Amino acid sequence: MKKKLGKKYMLWGIADVGEGLVAFISGTYLSFFMTDVALIPLSITSVAMFVMSASDFILASTAGTLILMLPEGRWGRLRSYLLICPVIAAVFFVIHFISFGNNIIITALVITAAYILARCMYNLTFVANLSLINVIATNQTEKNQLSSQRMIGSNLGRMLANTVTPVLITLFAVQYSERALYPMIMAGGGVIYILFNWVQFWLAGKREKAANDYSELKLRDVFSALVTNAQLFVIVLIDLTSNVTSIVLPALAVYYYKYVFQQPQLTALHMLLTGVAALGGAMLVRIAGSKIQSPRKILLFVYPIIAIFIFGTRFCTWSPFLFMGANIIFHGLTGTTQPFELSLYMDNVTYIKNNTGKDMNSLVMGFSNMTVKIANIIKSLLIPITLMLSGYVAGEANEAVKLAIINAYSIFPMLFPLLGFFLLRFCYKLTK
Repeated sequence: MKKKLGKKYMLWGIADVGEGLVAFISGTYLSFFMTDVALIPLSITSVAMFVMSASDFILASTAGTLILMLPEGRWGRLRSYLLICPVIAAVFFVIHFISFGNNIIITALVITAAYILARCMYNLTFVANLSLINVIATNQTEKNQLSSQRMIGSNLGRMLANTVTPVLITLFAVQYSERALYPMIMAGGGVIYILFNWVQFWLAGKREKAANDYSELKLRDVFSALVTNAQLFVIVLIDLTSNVTSIVLPALAVYYYKYVFQQPQLTALHMLLTGVAALGGAMLVRIAGSKIQSPRKILLFVYPIIAIFIFGTRFCTWSPFLFMGANIIFHGLTGTTQPFELSLYMDNVTYIKNNTGKDMNSLVMGFSNMTVKIANIIKSLLIPITLMLSGYVAGEANEAVKLAIINAYSIFPMLFPLLGFFLLRFCYKLTK
């Protein structure tokens, strides 16, 4: 019988600060680094970004299975990954922000290879960290507590990444070139990522071994659990709402402020305020989570509002601050949906275990990482295609580029909260 969580678990989620930091420095600024700093042509950038995103998707989809099937590590089946993998990932995260002067092909190849290796280690850490919630919590209330704290940490990391990066670029642009600044910033984020994962490794302590009831799983067990469980794939599609909002739109916002408003200095303020809003939404769930009896009803209420405000940004092009206000609202709402979307995965873990007797914790929780990768694939296709079709030339703002960015920001991402609403209302069948 596990003891209830002590006060030290108020620190739970600190690893997610590091994860959010490195993931969003990479996710938000890598495409911009390739097109506007390394000056890699859009045709090469689009191919490289697609290869990176597709590889990341494959790695994410197999991370949970690998954790279940590989032998247990010295420090536990899950905790071992928090100790070792972040160090390797941090090194390659730095390398994928290195450019080699005018040697475009070498730069693109190094960025792509380093990204894939970094994400391989990152995905294993991410899934292990997320799976620990189900292992160390003693009841549903503690699961909700740890899940909301995780989202608070993740949103804090995203906010830091998207706010501090442009500020540092602006402050040190005189002393250093942007080619040098991005790897330096990534190195600082990597150190934080490593240290914060080690703190979470310590927090989990002996609880994983005490709670660990994993059995040896074979590939046919995994395959059987997937093909007989359509609800898991419904959850993945529902979960795209928050991930498209938090991954695709910040990356587009960098171009929005540079080319639509032509006020790139406002990017840092935008990232700060939307990050604070998302953090506030997650904290609200942390405070009121135990009183919320039906997360599904809240999601059904919030999803249409998110869609309305995303679409509404197209009418704010005359005022960057009105645009910023609309973003603050829907990012805040997205912050409230993320812990509830995560709870759908946890329900699915229980569902599979009750029906098969197999503990598929890491496999199922790993699927929540897949939605991040799908959102990254969408971003890797949407941004280059949008820019290429508009006749984009780095540094030149014209009406075609502006209109393309406005449409990309307000129309396509709006479809995902509407899809989430439809699937949750008509296709999601799991009940308490």
